[in-house]
Amino acid sequence: MFFLTKLAVARRSVTILIALAVFGGGVASWGSLKQELLPNIDFSATGQANGVDGDQLVLGPPVVLGDDEIARIARGTAAAIRAVRDEA
Repeated sequence: MFFLTKLAVARRSVTILIALAVFGGGVASWGSLKQELLPNIDFSATGQANGVDGDQLVLGPPVVLGDDEIARIARGTAAAIRAVRDEA
């Protein structure tokens, strides 16, 4: 590994050209990428201090909501905020 690092530092212009060639190849192949074959990936995230306690409401791009669902979520969120506020 030390040899590659030493070579990359000694031949900076070659290293930059290789990096640009790899980047250019990626950009060129991106157009032919069949995105419909890639799986949908959701990365879960916890907003709680310890990952267990607390509530969390996350609305992301794959969610398609109608007016009734939006109103129900807004009412539930407002009620939860009022309950927490009244508790304190």
